[in-house]
Order: sequence, then C-alpha cells, then structure tokens
Amino acid sequence: MQNIRIVPSKECREMDPTQSTEPNVEVVGGVSVLTIMDPQFLGSEQTGSVRTVLTAVFEEGANKVLVDFCNMEFPSSPALGMLMNISKKWVRGQPRKMRFCGMKRDVFEVFTMTNLVQFFDVFDGNREDALVDF
Repeated sequence: MQNIRIVPSKECREMDPTQSTEPNVEVVGGVSVLTIMDPQFLGSEQTGSVRTVLTAVFEEGANKVLVDFCNMEFPSSPALGMLMNISKKWVRGQPRKMRFCGMKRDVFEVFTMTNLVQFFDVFDGNREDALVDF
C-alpha cells in the first residue's frame, strides 16, 4: 500500500449536526473546488447532489476541478461509480483536469484496494497543497 500523508484542510472541521451536507463549491485561483460535506457519502440523495454539482461545474466551463474529500469518512460503491462516470464524460479525452485531495486513510485505502488510484488523479495532501500543484 502507498503511504498517504494525512493533512487536514483548512475547510475541514467538526461537522455541526445542523450543517447542510450539500456539497460546497468555490473558485480558488481558477480552480473549482468542490468540498464533499457528507461524511458518509452513502445514499443516492448525496451521490445525486454531488453529481448535479460536478455536472454544473463542468457545464459552466470549468477546466480544473479539485474534489476535497476531507469531511468524508467512507465512500459508497454508488458514489465511486458516479465519480467514474463523471470522469469518463467530462475529463477523459478532454483538456480538463479533475483531482481528488484531503482523503483520510480509510477513504484512500478504498481507492487503493479498488485500483481507483490508477484511474483518478489522487493528490497526497490537503487542499492548499493540491491547489499550488494543480
């Protein structure tokens, strides 16, 4: 298994139970940054929300998208499938980039065990470092 440096992002903080789990999007230095706010990212509702937001970001012309997993504790199979479909439709063969960052050890292990680290650009670090290196 690869080593991953677990570095908390400035955006990651304890989730307030009243806080929305809808994905958060902001543009930082020309990069659209989507932060997944749902720690479990399990249900179809949450997966659908992220799909909708990512699709809108690409439809609006974004060429660089950073998905920050810092709040996520564990991804579901439908969530991973959705990310693969988004990548196939909007990134592969296009002049676009989509990178993942902020993964906790358990999330990174899922990506490693399923060989998704070969499919996706997974940055070993936090949001700030990923943005500098984008």
